[in-house]
Amino acid sequence: MTARLGLLEVPAISALLPMLLYLRRVGRVYSAIHKIYKIVDKICIGAKFVCKSILGMILSMNNLGRGRGLGKKRCEF
Repeated sequence: MTARLGLLEVPAISALLPMLLYLRRVGRVYSAIHKIYKIVDKICIGAKFVCKSILGMILSMNNLGRGRGLGKKRCEF
């Protein structure tokens, strides 16, 4: 009985081996895609931050310009 189980276990492991190798390969591909996604996500977050800061600077400069203009007009009147 144990010998038969031993014989049955060996083909089962050899049948599972290609599947395990395939899963390992899929895991590597998934981890590579995940790394690329994380890098792209960081770049996007950086780009959003840069865009927001540039827009913020432009808007603040624009608001400051308007404020100064109104201030000058008020002072003149």
